[in-house]
Amino acid sequence: MKLINKKNFFPTVCIAYTIVSISNIIWEVVNKTAPWSQLNNLQIFFISLFAIFLLSQQYRLDVLPLPLAIVIQYTCFISTIMFYMWVISHYTELHPDGYRDMFISCSVGYIIGIVIYEVSAFIEVKKQNKDLKYIKEKLKSTQTK
Repeated sequence: MKLINKKNFFPTVCIAYTIVSISNIIWEVVNKTAPWSQLNNLQIFFISLFAIFLLSQQYRLDVLPLPLAIVIQYTCFISTIMFYMWVISHYTELHPDGYRDMFISCSVGYIIGIVIYEVSAFIEVKKQNKDLKYIKEKLKSTQTK
């Protein structure tokens, strides 16, 4: 049985690389040998994890209009990031433009993520509607025979 094939080769490499990189960063943080760039990479990982988690909860807001759901998710995301920055500022000195830079970089990343997510969801819904239409036509044709 072939577990790694053409379809999952690249995602498998990405997953393995991520696990090794994150493990290495955590090891360096625990041993207090991590340079600032490694800590930034760890921070980027956790912010990405949080953003993707929020996007994965989109279905819970399906009862709301899509623009309102997106605004609620974005507000939750950016508020959490700004709160995180405020907490971090008590333990380390931030750059004078740190809040602004974090706001801009997180906003741009989240906007790109939400666009990709919503376009993918739209394509998936169209595909499912097409499949449902096909199934209904098949059922209708078998019932009339």
